[in-house]
Amino acid sequence: MQPSPILEAWSYHCKRAETIDVPPDGCRDIIFVSDAVGRTTAYLFELARSNHRGRGVVGTSMRGLRLRPGTIIDTVGLHRWLTQKPLAPDMRLDEISAFLSTNASLDEALTVLATPDIKINNGAKFLGQTQRTLQRLVAKHTGQPPVFWRQLARARRTAKALFRAANYAEIAHQFDYADHAHMARDMQTWFGYRPSEIAANAQLHANLLAKAYC
Repeated sequence: MQPSPILEAWSYHCKRAETIDVPPDGCRDIIFVSDAVGRTTAYLFELARSNHRGRGVVGTSMRGLRLRPGTIIDTVGLHRWLTQKPLAPDMRLDEISAFLSTNASLDEALTVLATPDIKINNGAKFLGQTQRTLQRLVAKHTGQPPVFWRQLARARRTAKALFRAANYAEIAHQFDYADHAHMARDMQTWFGYRPSEIAANAQLHANLLAKAYC
């Protein structure tokens, strides 16, 4: 059975002005933002390569769908549906499923790329494909090469491990970084924070634990 293209539906209401960290998670989200007077706007977020830091506006509400990594989106049909249909805060988000699909081969490929015990050079062989076939499959449907997904998986696992470890050098070794400095640069690139800042950021931690790629 094909997995659902929707990982989860979520909602958020901003009660106070605050900075919100949304780490790269390998997912795209369809988001409906309603302001304090009820005007609603829809957004289809692109695949993030770094931390998105936004400022919450008091009174704003958001409802969204987090999509499975690699979800194939009929963007033309989705845009047409959104522009023909009134954007009400209580609209049925499950209607959007008609514009979403998954690819079993792609889903398997992304799972393999996220598996630490399978080296990236062996990923294609594990899948019974050539390197070129794997490259084309992943790039065609996600817009990113296999190495992007491999590095994202490592970065996310590393960041989550920082919350429960005191020795950052050991974490760097565990996740195959050359040294602590290498890990620190990678954390800065993906999340915009040093390892110690990630470890102290409870809100970022909570978002890293949400359903996502690895």
